Amino acid sequence: RTGGEGMDLARNMASYKGKKGTHYLEPDENELAILSYLNDHYNNVVLIDNTNNAMELGWIKNYPNIKSVIHFSGSGRTGTIGLSEVLRGKKLDGTSFSPSGHLVDTYVYDNFSSPAVQNFGDFKYDNEKNDYYYVAYNEGIYVGYRYYETRYEDVMLNESNVGTYHYKDTVLYPFGYGLSYADFEWSDYTYSFENNTANFSVKITNKASSKSSGKEVVQFYGQSPYTTYDRQNKIEKSAIELLGFAKTNLLKPGESQVLTFSAPISQLKAYDEYNKKSYILDAGDYYFTLAKNAHEGINKILKAKNKPIDTTLEDETVLKAVITSLDDSTYTKDEKTNTPITNQFDHAKLDDVTYLSRSNWSKMDNNGLIYGEESKEAWNSNPNGLRYHHALDSKTKEKLDSKDSLNPNVEKITSLSPVNQDSNLKLVELRGKEDTDKDYDELVKSIPYNDIGETIAHSGYGIPGVQKISMPNCEVLDGPAGLNILPNHDSKPFDKENRCMSWPSELSLASTFNLELARRMGDMIGEEAIWTKVSGWYGPACNIHRTPFSGRNFEYYSEDSLLSGLFCREETYGASTRGLICFVKHCALNDQETHRDRNGLITWANEQSIREIYLKPFEITIKMEDSTVYYNEQQTDGSYLLKERKLPTLKGLMTSYNRIGTTWSGGNYNLITNVLRKEFGFKGMALTDWDVNGYMDDKQMLLAGGDAKLDTVGVNEIVGKDLVASYYALPAMKHILFAVSNSLAMNGFIGKAEIQLGFANYKFILLGWGIFYFLLMILFLLLIVRRLRKKEA
Repeated sequence: RTGGEGMDLARNMASYKGKKGTHYLEPDENELAILSYLNDHYNNVVLIDNTNNAMELGWIKNYPNIKSVIHFSGSGRTGTIGLSEVLRGKKLDGTSFSPSGHLVDTYVYDNFSSPAVQNFGDFKYDNEKNDYYYVAYNEGIYVGYRYYETRYEDVMLNESNVGTYHYKDTVLYPFGYGLSYADFEWSDYTYSFENNTANFSVKITNKASSKSSGKEVVQFYGQSPYTTYDRQNKIEKSAIELLGFAKTNLLKPGESQVLTFSAPISQLKAYDEYNKKSYILDAGDYYFTLAKNAHEGINKILKAKNKPIDTTLEDETVLKAVITSLDDSTYTKDEKTNTPITNQFDHAKLDDVTYLSRSNWSKMDNNGLIYGEESKEAWNSNPNGLRYHHALDSKTKEKLDSKDSLNPNVEKITSLSPVNQDSNLKLVELRGKEDTDKDYDELVKSIPYNDIGETIAHSGYGIPGVQKISMPNCEVLDGPAGLNILPNHDSKPFDKENRCMSWPSELSLASTFNLELARRMGDMIGEEAIWTKVSGWYGPACNIHRTPFSGRNFEYYSEDSLLSGLFCREETYGASTRGLICFVKHCALNDQETHRDRNGLITWANEQSIREIYLKPFEITIKMEDSTVYYNEQQTDGSYLLKERKLPTLKGLMTSYNRIGTTWSGGNYNLITNVLRKEFGFKGMALTDWDVNGYMDDKQMLLAGGDAKLDTVGVNEIVGKDLVASYYALPAMKHILFAVSNSLAMNGFIGKAEIQLGFANYKFILLGWGIFYFLLMILFLLLIVRRLRKKEA
């Protein structure tokens, strides 16, 4: 099974000549016939699940000779070698080897059991003049295991309003599930709660009697209390949250290793969007445990509460900590930037829905979360084959039609700021300097408006150079599975015979639960960028597997926000420290491909889910540790001395096609300026996704704090002409210069060296393909004309 950009997976195969009532993530009749033959003729069948989405696999119980399943997602150019090693239990050199991956999504018997699936696909507002499509995240924070495990706990706690729910009939493999040929024993636990931090350690021993060596994954989970205050103020709590994880070294039979974990209590804070409008930490009992998967974790916590569970446990080690009073002040400022935290996305919340709540699980039964009514219009991908629709009120329509950036303090400009001023500064001389250095202001003001405007309007697959400041053309390539060159996404060539690697998908990488591999993979992509002189990369991508049916789940890490953020952080760090500008994407809530660019898919979500689920991976990545930038400092005798300075690691970020509420994400001041820049501390270049005329407005982008358009044919129509846009174009150019000056684009530059800009390589490629398609169209038209003449004759 595969996916792709601009499309989601079919949930109605009858529309694609398949069987009625089936979807893309289950086997068809031909596949079942093959499986039946194998089951009938072989005693030990291994099923390879070569997919990038969570397949339905419950039907395997009907085939007793299918003894094992390997999930083998996008594995890059050489991944099948690893598959052969897993199947043999040996590496190519003959040494013992075991699988050690774990699932990054919950696998269920029925993918339609996900609350999010009820609002996914084709939903359209009634409107004659414009096409406006929407998606409603009415499930709130209950994505993936946060739904399945939380509802399970409430059933075991005998809470009211749980509706009809049977965990073992719903979940096949829980989040974090994984197997090995080795046999691991967990022992010698230690734990403590000191300085508001939970600490754990465990000894892992490979008890395998055979020669099976292997690695074990240990997952660290926590639970915060669901209190009366939460219920009264509509704060939702997952019964269990991933707080961290670790993986052992390769342990031979008999070998042991101690793994340690710690998590500050702040990881379990909750966003109170209705009352305090910031983060709080509830009073009550907090639980922490180590587990092999999310379901084992919640069962350990239930056992500690003396509640029933649905399985037996190998151990029951749980740490309980008590917070005596509600804390509604400590977490109201960002711990890194000290910026006050308050609601920024009230405009994205629907007022006429009830979001899914632990107080009333039965709300989702019988499709009770759907926002809209079934229409008579056909839409193939929806399960019922029909479109859903909703009335569009005039107030919402007015907001959708506007180009409002939400910037509350748009400067009143009466004249253009003087630019193209005399300056002897070159871009390389700013390398290693803080973004607040006054030299950046001088450099920006030395550039003509037409060059600033060209850079802002035309930064697709490359950032245009500026000759006056010796800024070179910067090639930027697509991702995130490596440096992919347009238009057919083949890898960038080193030379006539060698190309860059096609790396494993983000899903495959995350399934290792090995952060060291993520950093090493990023490091090697950065190394390839140095060799191929590529300065920027559209990756990694860290949106969420909101449903199993998203067409781009292969580009995203997981259903879990922490796992996604940690892997994105490590991969980005590895590539960025090589000097590659990583445009981490797609910020934010770009978790559905259907209608993403039809006037910008209108994405409705509440503040708590936006912050705790969908922005969390970006926050973790932006806040990664600073990294070293090397630069040459001129001495009084004219010589240069190599120096170094720590600067923010992330230099780029890509916004998304969709709207957050009625406001396009790339033109959303609350997102880009208030949250990403002020709150999270992002210092780099904010780029749009591929420019779509009609709603991706240049001026709106600039006023929101964005910097440039991903556009290969963009034309500057406002910078140097529109007073307000020109005012905001100057800080935008500053962000771009900060990113480029501290990137590998400046490798080989020193001092006052002058450059002569040529034609960017990527433009030759685009021009060549443009000419090819133009000639192809002429040939096609000539053939049509020739056929028509024959008919007339």
